Amino acid sequence: MVSVNTRELTHNFARYLKKVQGGQKVVVMLRNKPVATLVPVEGAMLPPWKTVAPSVKLGKGASISDLIVKYRDEERA
Repeated sequence: MVSVNTRELTHNFARYLKKVQGGQKVVVMLRNKPVATLVPVEGAMLPPWKTVAPSVKLGKGASISDLIVKYRDEERA
């Protein structure tokens, strides 16, 4: 979860919207008190392709394509 004051949110709205699009919650603060929460709409979109995938170690005989399919299936579940 990320918290941001109203001025910072106003000046960098696109940055915080990308965080929400990536699945994070953003709490909007006014005078250091939470007044709103920006949350992603459930089931509306898959995480953007720009998100960083966890590092993967290949075992003997494993193909990268099999691991990618496995990772995508886990993300969608």
